[in-house]
Amino acid sequence: MNDDNVVSLGAWRRDADDRSEQTATASNHRQQSADASVISLSPRVRAVQGQGQAHTEAQTQTPAAGPTGETEHHTDELDAEGALTGAADAATALGEMLGADPELLQARAELDRLLTRRDRTESELRGALYAHEIAPAAVDAVIAEAQQRGDIDDRQIAQDIAEQILRRRGQGTIVIRRALEERGLDRSVIDDTLADLDGDQQVDRAEALARKRLRSLGAQTPSAQRQRLSATLQRKGFDSETVHLAIARVLG
Repeated sequence: MNDDNVVSLGAWRRDADDRSEQTATASNHRQQSADASVISLSPRVRAVQGQGQAHTEAQTQTPAAGPTGETEHHTDELDAEGALTGAADAATALGEMLGADPELLQARAELDRLLTRRDRTESELRGALYAHEIAPAAVDAVIAEAQQRGDIDDRQIAQDIAEQILRRRGQGTIVIRRALEERGLDRSVIDDTLADLDGDQQVDRAEALARKRLRSLGAQTPSAQRQRLSATLQRKGFDSETVHLAIARVLG
């Protein structure tokens, strides 16, 4: 073997040794990384194991129900007491939210019940609330609230009554006034309602009634007819001026 071959063989051996050493070093690094991962994982594993053990011990320490079910009965009592306490707290919270005492809450509830049945005047509502022995202060408060909401409108009720009596029943202002007074309406409301009625409409209605009544008075004298027609229209509640105008249209 010549010198060149010897040199080449030596170099090859040195390269092989270097590669072997590098491989061993890399293997050591990987082993160290794996060991570090296991070490870092160990506290978490121990924590999980500890939680499981604590849970098991808690289950072991929980007293079992006796043969008579005393523990379950005690639990039911606690649940019932909690439900009652929750209901009381809810009622108290509702009262605080509304800013009202029980008297005021009762007045509101009764007023709503009355208003759902039919339209009522302020006087009628007050009388009904007083009949339930609700304090006057609470009555004043709920009446004022309803008026602000538009749930109580005496003037509109008065107009509706007047129109119904005049058009459907064919009766005049005297009957209308009496009906409005019976509903407890204020005098100023009544006067304004009657003043707003159409005078010509009232005369037209009185005339129609007089002509209908006249058909049964054909054999009587004009004077007797006038008296009978006047009496009929007065009973219907028409005022004297309306009666006079209606009869003049019928008899001339």
